Amino acid sequence: MLLPQLRALCAQAQPRVTLQVHDAAQGDYLTPEHLAQYGARLDIWLCGPAGLGKAMRQAARQRWGWRMHQEAFQMR
Repeated sequence: MLLPQLRALCAQAQPRVTLQVHDAAQGDYLTPEHLAQYGARLDIWLCGPAGLGKAMRQAARQRWGWRMHQEAFQMR
């Protein structure tokens, strides 16, 4: 499975990489509040639907000053 390998790579990365996995099928949705615990100096790399990207960009600008990078896709 890919996830254990990805977790191992993140744990070894320099500078540190924090991986958060959220599973909507389990009712676990990513929100900006999940990332607030890491403070204001964040580079966020997000792959997800446009609505999630929009919410994260708004929070990034308005609340925390995060730097956002997004790969957007649309569900068919």
